[in-house]
Amino acid sequence: MSPFEKWCGKCSNLLEEPYIKCSQCNNTCICLQCFARGVEFGKHCSDHAYEIMRDNFILLTSHWTAGEEVKLLRLINEFGCGNWAEIAKQLRTKNKEECESHYNSVYINKPQGMLPVFKKNHLPESLQTDPAKFITYEANDDLHRYTIDSPQSHDLAGYISSRAEFDIEFDNFAESILQDVPEPDENDTDLFREYKYAMLNIYNFRLQQRQLRKRFVKEYGLLNIKKQQVIDRRADRAIRNLRTNLITFARFVSPEDYEKSTQLIMFESQLLQRIAKLKEYRTNGITSIRGSNIYEQLKRKREDERSRHHHLEDTLNALKNFSYYQRYLHRQLATGNEPYQTILPMRRKPAPRLDLSGAPDLEKIDDDEKELCSQLRLLPKAYMEYRDLLVAEYQKQGSLKLAQARVLIRIDVNKTRKLYDFLCEKSLISANPLDGSSV
Repeated sequence: MSPFEKWCGKCSNLLEEPYIKCSQCNNTCICLQCFARGVEFGKHCSDHAYEIMRDNFILLTSHWTAGEEVKLLRLINEFGCGNWAEIAKQLRTKNKEECESHYNSVYINKPQGMLPVFKKNHLPESLQTDPAKFITYEANDDLHRYTIDSPQSHDLAGYISSRAEFDIEFDNFAESILQDVPEPDENDTDLFREYKYAMLNIYNFRLQQRQLRKRFVKEYGLLNIKKQQVIDRRADRAIRNLRTNLITFARFVSPEDYEKSTQLIMFESQLLQRIAKLKEYRTNGITSIRGSNIYEQLKRKREDERSRHHHLEDTLNALKNFSYYQRYLHRQLATGNEPYQTILPMRRKPAPRLDLSGAPDLEKIDDDEKELCSQLRLLPKAYMEYRDLLVAEYQKQGSLKLAQARVLIRIDVNKTRKLYDFLCEKSLISANPLDGSSV
């Protein structure tokens, strides 16, 4: 047996790259056919860790792979040095001139003392690992300068593009720490001077924290609401939950590294799901793609039959219990199925009225507005913000429709309709354009 040749431990066939080498069993090699069938022999089990052995990578020169090098040395040992025609015939990928010149230049004239260090750019394209295709990161473009009272400004958390700051900053009252600190004076004692410097250091630290958060929001593209919504819509629920859990670690790395790490973790999660599916196939004795497709079809069919079985059990329980029967008919109506008889839909109980006693700014609204706030379960301060916002938009545009009001205030649509109708009755707003006599 040639020292260059390896044989399958199960079928005893000569191994050709690529083949499988068990990482837990010493010198146990398996051909791809036996590995695909999940064979087990001796101490080797099908769930052992393994390596894929290849020889189609560059070893010594740029035009000869490691497999060709090994095969050339084996053929020289078999046919003798100088029989280049027969060696090239058996090698098949090189002619006799190439075999002779390569052997003389590499092994005779410049013998290699040690194997070369592998470099990625020396590997053929078939072996080079394609880099992960990450989402291209782009910082926020210059945002449109929306007015403070516009809906877009509310979506951006009050961000003012013209000043590059928020309407309400982080630690918004940081300046109040200096309001009672007098300016430095030559007559100040050392202790009082140290106190002033300490207060200034505290103030500078709070400003640094504010600036750090502003830079984080801008660098990570969090001000582009539409882009974030598009990314969330394209991802499934598992990926959205994963991104939500990883956002905590974003401040420790750069935006590019965070995005790459997130993509790699999601890719790992997908690989684990795929591996779990392949293990399920192997557990059920499936060894081909066609078999897996049939298995998935039968699995879906079995789940449909199981759901129909539960549907039959629900029907039998409904016949035994009248209250359960009523709930069963409601579920059938909700799913679009026709029940045996039509019953009135169950009505949801109205929410209890809000007790406004002791609420802030309650004295600033009249009795009708108090009644409306109690019905809609709105605090007076929130109601006045919504009212002022709608009135300001009405005076700005000259008219205000219900659809525009729903865009301006993001609350329940039924509450928005009642609030809109109330302001129309009070003649504060109108769907019709302002006439010349209006203020």
